[in-house]
Amino acid sequence: MREIFIKPIDVILIDEGNFYENLKPGTVISGLIIGYKKIYDEIEIEKLINELAMEIAEMDYKIYKGNRKINLSSISKVKMKIEKARNKKFFT
Repeated sequence: MREIFIKPIDVILIDEGNFYENLKPGTVISGLIIGYKKIYDEIEIEKLINELAMEIAEMDYKIYKGNRKINLSSISKVKMKIEKARNKKFFT
């Protein structure tokens, strides 16, 4: 699949039990805050990842991928602002 996409991707296939077990900072699921595309979802993954993002936004949390440092706390704060704007009613 990597040959199809211009940007590098990681394919993550995880069952529901392992997903919930890894739904905390410091696991592979916390990296999904950076971005993800879901193919199949029965458990409302977006809601769960947003809840994790709210938790991480309150921390000073960074991950290192190769020689890059990614500030997940800052990304989480921006993600929460975007979600808030999406859910805001502009017309009443």
